[in-house]
Amino acid sequence: MNDHGDETLERLLSEARAAPPAMPRGMLARLEAQALTVQPRAALWRRMVDSIGGWAGLGGLVTATVVGFWIGVAPPDGIATQVDLLLGDDVTMPVLMGAGWDFDEG
Repeated sequence: MNDHGDETLERLLSEARAAPPAMPRGMLARLEAQALTVQPRAALWRRMVDSIGGWAGLGGLVTATVVGFWIGVAPPDGIATQVDLLLGDDVTMPVLMGAGWDFDEG
């Protein structure tokens, strides 16, 4: 195309951008209502699972929860040493006293 055609095309496109067509009143509401009738609502459980990444995300969350609880109840030997190095020797790790677990061993 020659330069004259490019200028004309650009002018026409600029005019079209300056005055976009208006959406008829209520069209967006009708469109949304129609979409909701076609698309079934997922159950609450399904929406919650989807919001955390599906079944893989739920599996990772359950695994992290179980491992965190396990480490909290029965920490490995090296954890206390690392805490002492970070916080100092005079800091003691709290035992789950509120649950009465500090009396289990006698």
